[in-house]
Amino acid sequence: MNPSPGEATARRWGPWIVLAASLVLLLPGISELPLLDRDEPRFATATREMLERPDWVIPWFNDQYRFDKPPLIYWMMMPFYALGGAVEWAARLPGVLASAAAALGIFTFGRLFHSARSGLGASLAFLTCLQMQIHGRLALADMPMVAGVLFAFLGAARLLLVPGLSRRAQWGWFWVLWLSLSVSFLAKGPVGLFVLVLALALFRLLAGRGYPWGRLRPLRGLLVFLAPIAAWGLPALVRTDGLYWDVGMGYHVIERGTDAFNERITLPFFYFLSVLLSLFPWMAGLWIAVRRVRREWGRPLTRFLLAWFVSPVILFSFYATQLPHYILPGFPAFFLLLFARPRLPDARGLRTAWQRWYLRVAVVLLGVLGVGGGVLLATAGPGRGLGLAVLGLAGLGTGLLFLRTGIARQAGAPLLAGLVLLLGGSWLFADRMRADHLSRQLAPALAGETPGRAAEGARAYGFQEPSLVFYGGSGIEFGKRIRPEDLPLSTDGPVVVERREYRFDDLLGQWLEKLAGSRETYVPSGEEELPEGAFPPDRWRKETLAGFNPARTSWVEVEVYRPRP
Repeated sequence: MNPSPGEATARRWGPWIVLAASLVLLLPGISELPLLDRDEPRFATATREMLERPDWVIPWFNDQYRFDKPPLIYWMMMPFYALGGAVEWAARLPGVLASAAAALGIFTFGRLFHSARSGLGASLAFLTCLQMQIHGRLALADMPMVAGVLFAFLGAARLLLVPGLSRRAQWGWFWVLWLSLSVSFLAKGPVGLFVLVLALALFRLLAGRGYPWGRLRPLRGLLVFLAPIAAWGLPALVRTDGLYWDVGMGYHVIERGTDAFNERITLPFFYFLSVLLSLFPWMAGLWIAVRRVRREWGRPLTRFLLAWFVSPVILFSFYATQLPHYILPGFPAFFLLLFARPRLPDARGLRTAWQRWYLRVAVVLLGVLGVGGGVLLATAGPGRGLGLAVLGLAGLGTGLLFLRTGIARQAGAPLLAGLVLLLGGSWLFADRMRADHLSRQLAPALAGETPGRAAEGARAYGFQEPSLVFYGGSGIEFGKRIRPEDLPLSTDGPVVVERREYRFDDLLGQWLEKLAGSRETYVPSGEEELPEGAFPPDRWRKETLAGFNPARTSWVEVEVYRPRP
């Protein structure tokens, strides 16, 4: 049977549409937006230091070993650093390209098992969910891992669910499965392997044994999986006397699975709540996916996708460290379930009570974020310029709502409106964040004569953010505070001292008190006093700076001391 005109168009142009959408939706802001949390500057700086040494085996950060993750993301950043230097866009472009690869993988999965139109809808929805809008453009290892896991599931699905697969095709999908798993390990450790094994166990439990499990060839597959890992891992273990394994696996995988870091509370239903926000605005289609699972339960593919989607949730619900993006490897399965048909059932309107409730709450929250958050920051003393950044976030969220309507209804006007709002919101947020980012402001005071290296003897007390190393240069010595017994300071380099910090959750409470009639000025959440005589004016020149610290969502005031000539 010949495909319909729409299906034929999707088959021909679908990959190019997905690639173009990935770049249009994720590229804006990656050069203007400063590095945000603590992991982004760590990855970005480690790549720079590996190139400086040069060392392609062991990552470094601030002249010390960094064992948090395997090296794939650093290798991916290196060619772009060679082209443009150690700048934000060069650090983030690998994440964008990995996101595009994941979206193309979703399209391919949908085309092979449903239709090209279904694959196109699922991939576009994946790109326009909130968690992807965040992690799809960051300088982190998550998206290369997600792409590797996705293609591993594609290989497993072809091997298990296609009965008439030729022997040549079986070997082809065998290599896709196990090499993709190896890529996921080199990106972020054993997460991908754990997710796949748990999902296959759940699928066997749900669907029974009547499937060609022998096609997976697990013993040979493990050899294929381990070969690229061993090519890097064995030299890394030898050079570090096993320390890479002890820290990378012992602490960052095992210990963080039993003890949450940063004193975070472990909640048993964390991911059932976080997914409401992470999948925004597509979580409105939850009951569409649920109905399709119920109606098509007899299809092996439905059970396979369900096992895939819930396996990361189950796995990380018992993991002490809980972060919303940990379950990203299961998101493609949700969208493939949601778009099992090219058009969503609510194409003419939002009819179900769940959809109406979810979207109405979303609109209210966006209004509160854009208007309330903007007004709060614009009037709450420190950080007033960040009100526009919050407004940009609200515009981005509103754009996602319009894009959802356009993709679900296959309508051009909402797509165009959503794209304009998303791009405008992304630019406004990135621009304001760049203007107020404290580490960027401090960079000229700390940078030395050699690019990427801090001035000799540079120190920072209190303000110990990794972004300071990326922007100010490697080689900064950090300390919590200056103690009287440390005086006089034995350094001829610049010194940064954090004096005051205003946490925005505290500012909210103070703002509400002012609305109730309080006349008190805004007070800092934390304040540090210097020992008497720490910086004699005859030896040190002082400059006061203030800016935003995104790693703690706080406004910080620092003093920079430079030795007098």
